[in-house]
Amino acid sequence: MEICSEKQVKAVTKKLKVPNKKGLHAAVANLICQTVGKHDAKVVIEKDGNCADASSILDILTLGAQVDTEVIIRAEGKDARKVIRELERLFKERFGEE
Repeated sequence: MEICSEKQVKAVTKKLKVPNKKGLHAAVANLICQTVGKHDAKVVIEKDGNCADASSILDILTLGAQVDTEVIIRAEGKDARKVIRELERLFKERFGEE
């Protein structure tokens, strides 16, 4: 995990709230990583000014994002918009939980 930098400001971004009761736990982090891995884009998840590489389960878990926590998804690259849409869908569907 790292502090977010100014260079990431140019990325495609989306603010989302963590919808599920257990937050961004290991199974959810794995689902996010799988989704990101299918796209040609660099994706980070930001919480409270800290950024996690969305292709790293450990980085995502380190954020400690609980239910109703607002996170910002940032994506750069050829598939940036597409991966943002897919991640938004996962959040809206509560990652298939509850």
